Amino acid sequence: DLAQSPSFRSLQRLNLAINPTTDQAAVALAHSSSLTQLRSLSMGRNSLTTQALEALAQSSLPLVHLELQMNQIEDLRVLGHSTLHALEWLDLSQNQLRSEAIVAFAARGHLPSLRTLHLSGNMVEDDGLIALLESPLCLSLEALQLDRCQLTDEAILALAASPQLKQLKTL
Repeated sequence: DLAQSPSFRSLQRLNLAINPTTDQAAVALAHSSSLTQLRSLSMGRNSLTTQALEALAQSSLPLVHLELQMNQIEDLRVLGHSTLHALEWLDLSQNQLRSEAIVAFAARGHLPSLRTLHLSGNMVEDDGLIALLESPLCLSLEALQLDRCQLTDEAILALAASPQLKQLKTL
């Protein structure tokens, strides 16, 4: 099994995007004792759910870059107790996230190194974005992707008025 292979002890990047990969593979990777150098994991366009995100969020993988776009993730509360303290880049675009999931993430999310957050193509809506803007998660963000997120003028005005986005370079 790839996750336990001693041949991959020095592996730093793993791209498993656009495969019929399921939660089982993500859980195996998360519990791997061999992937101690893995910094970047791409599992976009698979069949992953919140269970995969939960396993990765609780793993000891030293991830800096995590791509989970175009999956079936619905809940972000699992990031509330995340061990991904070095994570700088998180792509959750085009999943099945709704405003409630973003509000929960904003209230409990703990990703102190996060610099880039992609939420495009999810139902973030005004409530989700406003909660995110009031969260400490935004203090160090340099890039925030929000296209196709069902945002109205209220959310755009909140973005413009937010004191939390001082580091933002890309929106």
